Amino acid sequence: MEVKRTIPVKLSVPKDREDDLHQTIEQFNHACNYTVQHGRNNDGYLILNRSRIHDEVYHDLRDETDLPANLCVRAYSKAVEAMKSTVADWKKGTSRPLPQFNELSAVYDKRTLTIKDRLATLSTINGRVAVDYVLGDYQKSYLDDDDYEKRMGTLHYREDEDAFYLHIVIKKEVEERDGDKILGVDLNLKNVAVTSTGSFYDGGELLWGQNHYFRVRRSLQ
Repeated sequence: MEVKRTIPVKLSVPKDREDDLHQTIEQFNHACNYTVQHGRNNDGYLILNRSRIHDEVYHDLRDETDLPANLCVRAYSKAVEAMKSTVADWKKGTSRPLPQFNELSAVYDKRTLTIKDRLATLSTINGRVAVDYVLGDYQKSYLDDDDYEKRMGTLHYREDEDAFYLHIVIKKEVEERDGDKILGVDLNLKNVAVTSTGSFYDGGELLWGQNHYFRVRRSLQ
């Protein structure tokens, strides 16, 4: 069984490269929004197939933005997933607008992100940026665990902190365990709960309390 976790890691970004990350996030969102607005068939329906959306918008995104090729791919892929969710809701009769992207984040994969023990390098509109981690014990416990595979993440900018974070997705295989006991509960009045393991939980005190408060309420009316 595969277990996935997302570990938020604060980044120490060189001052002279902060604007590159800001511009990358801004253009990533533009690429997502462009995909939603222009990813349509001739009949006006949204294109939900990634290979077809690639043919429709990829070259435009390369012209419209300074994003490297693989970030363009990540942008239109994110847009397609959002459009699929919207169309699924439409089919259920739920009214909702087309997706819009303005969150201060950009999605990275193994081609646009290199994750190392204490630093990462990210593709931007202006080449690669090397960033150091600002780690606590929680983050270290997972990033130092060699059993976890680290392949992708999402770059976030938090305005309240004026700081960048990398949400690193890690995964590993674990043995799936089947429980050997099934707990059944029989609810009653005398015994409020009786478990299948033979434990009885008396309801006498509960019933006394219910009757007592009923009498008090009635006397006040």
